[in-house]
Amino acid sequence: MIKESGYSFYADTKSVPADRERSIRNARELSSERLKPSLSNPDYLVYCARYALFSKWINALPDYDLMVLDVGGRIQPYRPLLGDKVKRYIAIDPQFNGLLDTVAVGEKLPFADSSFDLVLCTQVLGYVSDPAVVSSELHRVLVPGGVLLMSAPAFFPRHHDERWRFLPEGLVQLMEPFSAVHVEPEGCSIAGFFRTANVCFNLYFKSNVMRKIASKVIIPAFNVAGRTLDKFSESNRLTVNYSVRAVK
Repeated sequence: MIKESGYSFYADTKSVPADRERSIRNARELSSERLKPSLSNPDYLVYCARYALFSKWINALPDYDLMVLDVGGRIQPYRPLLGDKVKRYIAIDPQFNGLLDTVAVGEKLPFADSSFDLVLCTQVLGYVSDPAVVSSELHRVLVPGGVLLMSAPAFFPRHHDERWRFLPEGLVQLMEPFSAVHVEPEGCSIAGFFRTANVCFNLYFKSNVMRKIASKVIIPAFNVAGRTLDKFSESNRLTVNYSVRAVK
């Protein structure tokens, strides 16, 4: 049973104030770009790889009545992949923004044990105070046999208040409470090289002219090259992001 007392839920987005409506519109735009990114997106390569992995893993889930928790779910890019499998979808984050239902932190989830069939937690662990505690909480709220789908960064320029980066062996150790853990690279080393170059272009080109050239020419070209050439790469030494499927 889901414990909701003491937390504010906003499931009916039609009743929220105008600034919330604007926040919701912005979140939906970001969600669409993350699910199916444009070639000018510096993160195109990892988003495409994650889309493929999450699609495969979600397709293997039961076809109906899933209780779903999205930790860090302000934009919920992978919710459309669930289709009509969902009975209820709840999104939490420390800041009330975007498509959020309630404010809570991953270290202390406001839900009873065994409340959810599926937990999504994408690009969140880098920001938390204690990844091991979050892992334990994600495990706790899942039903036996429930699935966690997660993604975590291995390499990226420092972003806001991030604290952590993760490698495959560390992710497996972090998911120790789970009965089965599968870690997949979001692209191999060639994709990692081109994605890193794209991010650097986006961050460090200061003039409007150079940024426009990068967005219209360089980044799309690097994305096409990275996606094409990465098929021939077998090394994950320069993988920049990982997806995880863990079963309780």
